[in-house]
Amino acid sequence: WRGFRCDVNNITFQLQLSSNRLIGELPAEIHLFTGLKSIFLSDNVMKESIPSELGLMDGLFQIHLDGNNFVGTLPTEIGQMSTLNTLVFSDNSLTGSIPSTVGLLSDLERLDVADNSFVGTIPSEVGLLSDLVTLSLKENSIFGKIPSELGMNLELKNLELEGN
Repeated sequence: WRGFRCDVNNITFQLQLSSNRLIGELPAEIHLFTGLKSIFLSDNVMKESIPSELGLMDGLFQIHLDGNNFVGTLPTEIGQMSTLNTLVFSDNSLTGSIPSTVGLLSDLERLDVADNSFVGTIPSEVGLLSDLVTLSLKENSIFGKIPSELGMNLELKNLELEGN
């Protein structure tokens, strides 16, 4: 099927359906794709909230849900995705604060939640992400001090905070 990539055992490991004009919500059952390593659903017309069941996808390496119409908060269960290295949820209508559980994503290299409606401060736990190279929080309503822990991250190359 177009957009699904499988390994030699016919287990789907990549869902690539970006820019397909998909309409609707991300089903909670997405976590039943147990072999899935990458999700690319960027630039569609997906809406509703991001299901908390996403946190059950422990083997996922990257997820791109940017350029949609997702609403609601970022589920705290995201912190359970221990193998995640790329999380891109920019250009949606997400609200609330960035959950501190993001700090549990020890392999995370890219966190991009720019162009949403997040409020509050940057969780200090984000500073504990020692592999983080890119942190994009621009164009939200984030305020307060930048956590001093971020200054200890020697890998951080891109810090985008403008428009807050």
